[in-house]
This record gives sequence, structure tokens and C-alpha cells, in this order.
Amino acid sequence: MEMLVAATIAALLAAVGMVSYTTVNRNARNARRQSDLEQMRSALELYRTENGMYPAGGGGDNFAAFEALVATLKSSGFLTAPKMVDPRNNGVFGYSYNTTVGTYVDGDCNTSNKVYELCARLEPESPVESFCICTP
Repeated sequence: MEMLVAATIAALLAAVGMVSYTTVNRNARNARRQSDLEQMRSALELYRTENGMYPAGGGGDNFAAFEALVATLKSSGFLTAPKMVDPRNNGVFGYSYNTTVGTYVDGDCNTSNKVYELCARLEPESPVESFCICTP
């Protein structure tokens, strides 16, 4: 009987530990996404200061535009990060770059006439679905 109680307690502790572990990992990946976008924002502002405009990008959830932006900023010397990909890199999550001017509602960037928007989809069970950085 004592062995059964001990095994039950051990299984319960293992289950609690596993849930905590996955939550910590998810939060760490979401924090990395936000940090990556902040690095991109800084590089974009340096690029604009030097060139007088932001690099061209697509509209909506444009992951290809983000990859082109990374290449442009790296070749210009404004971005030195070794790689700028989503921590999961599984095709479901990813970064996007949008330069569509006009009303475009997404995540935290509910504004009109913005110049650019950088977004990352956050993993489920986060307070918000996406994290975006924009410039009005």
C-alpha cells in the first residue's frame, strides 16, 4: 500500500513538473520572439536614418517580406544577429513584415496610416495572440 501511495505522489509531482517545464519553455520562446522584433525595429530605424526610408515589404502576414528584410538589413550592416528565425521554426509560427500604408488591424497595431509593422505569432495560452511593433 505504501508503495502505491509513493508511486502516486511521484507521478503527480512528475506531471506538475512537466506542465511547468512546457510553460516555461513556451514563455521563453515568446520572449525571444519579442526580443527579435525589438532588434529588427532598431535595425529598421538605423536603416531609415541612413537611407531616408524603410525597406519595401509586403502586405498582411508576409513571412517572405520578413526574410527579404533580414537579408537587406544584414547586407547593409544594420543587423548583426547570426540568424533571425522563429524559435520553433515549424512553419506555423513566424515573423512578418508589412509596409502597407492605411488601415490594417492586427495584434497591438490598431492604427491607420502606419509606415511598417513587424509581427510575431505567439504560442497559445499567451495573453495575446500576436506581438506587433509598428510605427505610425
